Amino acid sequence: MLYFYKKIDKLLTLGQSACAGRNFYGRICVHGRWKGNKNLYRNIDFLRRINKNGIIIKIIYDSFHTGHIGLIVYSNGFVSYILLASESYLKDHVYCGSIKPVNLEKEQGSSYLLNEIKLFSTVSNIELKPYKGAQLIRSAGSSCLLIGKIKNKAILKLNSGWQLKISVNCMAMIGAISNAEHKKLILGKAGKSYFLGFKPKVRGVAKNPCDHPHGGGNGKKSKPKMPVNFKARATVDVPTTNKKHQRLKRRLFKIYV
Repeated sequence: MLYFYKKIDKLLTLGQSACAGRNFYGRICVHGRWKGNKNLYRNIDFLRRINKNGIIIKIIYDSFHTGHIGLIVYSNGFVSYILLASESYLKDHVYCGSIKPVNLEKEQGSSYLLNEIKLFSTVSNIELKPYKGAQLIRSAGSSCLLIGKIKNKAILKLNSGWQLKISVNCMAMIGAISNAEHKKLILGKAGKSYFLGFKPKVRGVAKNPCDHPHGGGNGKKSKPKMPVNFKARATVDVPTTNKKHQRLKRRLFKIYV
C-alpha cells in the first residue's frame, strides 16, 4: 500500500520552466542569473483544514523551500505534501484541521486554529487571513511565539521584535520549521552556486559600452569617481533605502486585518 502512495506523489509534481532573469519580452531584467539545474515543483497543501489524522510516509528535499517537506496520507486516503516541523520523523502521526481533537499522540507538526493553541506555544506556517493558506514563517528553522489573545485577535511575537495581530480563525502549525541547519550550509565551490542559477559577477569596466556605463576604452581602465550600476544609478554615498519603510519599521505593533 505504501508503494502505491509513493507512486501517487508523482501526480503532485510539475515541471518548472526557468526565466533566467528575463521578462516576457525576453529582455534581461535581473543580471547574473541563468536557469540552473532542472527542478520539480511540488504542490504543497498550505490550507490543511481536512480534520483528519495522517501519517508521514516520505521526507524529501524541495528545491523551492529551505525546509523539508513530507508526503502525508490521511485516514480517508487523501494524499498531499506538507511543510514539516522540526523533530518530525517517518511514520509520525500528525493532525490537520480546524477542530482540535481530544487525544493527540504528538502535537509537534500538527496544525489547527490559533484559537485552539495554548498561549506561549511556538508556531509557524501561519495564515494571515482565514482560508487563504499559510503565508507567514515558512523558511527553515523559523518560528514565532503566541503571546496573547484579545477578543478575536491573536498576538504573535516575531523574531524581529514586532508584534503581529491576526484573526484567531487562522491556521498555524505547532513547532518551528524543519532543517534549522540550513543557515550553516557552505557551498564550497563556485560550481555549486552556478548550479543554483547564479552566474559569476563581471566588473563594469571589463564590459562593452553598450552593456555598462563603465565599459569601453583601450586597455586597463579604472572606475570613475562616482561608480554607477548598469542602469546608471549611483551606488556610492547615495542612500538606497526607503525612508517610508524605515518609519513603518519603528512601530512595535502591526495589525493585519
